[in-house]
Amino acid sequence: GTVGSTFPAGFPSIEDATLQQPVIGFGAAGAVSRTPVIFLHGNNDVPYPTPCSATNGKGQALAQHLADNGWSTSELWGLGYQGDQCDLAGDNTRRSRIAHTNQANVPDLRRFVAAVLAFTGARQVDIVGHSLGGTLAREWMRQDDVRHLVRRLVTIDSPHHGIINCSGEAANYFQLVAFGGFTPTSDVCQELGSPDTPFLQRLNGRGGHDETEG
Repeated sequence: GTVGSTFPAGFPSIEDATLQQPVIGFGAAGAVSRTPVIFLHGNNDVPYPTPCSATNGKGQALAQHLADNGWSTSELWGLGYQGDQCDLAGDNTRRSRIAHTNQANVPDLRRFVAAVLAFTGARQVDIVGHSLGGTLAREWMRQDDVRHLVRRLVTIDSPHHGIINCSGEAANYFQLVAFGGFTPTSDVCQELGSPDTPFLQRLNGRGGHDETEG
């Protein structure tokens, strides 16, 4: 089958906690024999190409690869937890602000996983997270202690130990508004600007447990 860019009839509308509009994404109705896979994009990305983010949305193509190799489209789900990115046209520094942090988007993922489990009747999901999607999944699992709901977690190029965008050095062009305004005090940088931020210390278990626990 073909992976679409909508949710199936009967799937609940989930309000984005920071955008106050329904989350976007994809999924399909039908029988489920495999563990459903949820694809999570990274920061400033989308689950499928949109008019405001036309060159992004590669999660849909990855889902299509699985659909072409035996997975049912009813087992392939994508969540857009930052909308279609059209709001960036009004303020490009939103790329590095609070609505794009891991913690701000946990409510969206929490409700989405619950909806997918209820809709498919599955007991667990697999998650494939690119970049911020990987740490977002881990933060949700940490907050809710729900490792038992995730059979496998695959993260692709995720900032488990920080990102380089947040340097205060003059050569860091990510500080410019045109590149998102990533400064040491930006909300995203407060989470991911260093391996030693409180957020990453909590996520990586500096209190004694291994960061891959569970």
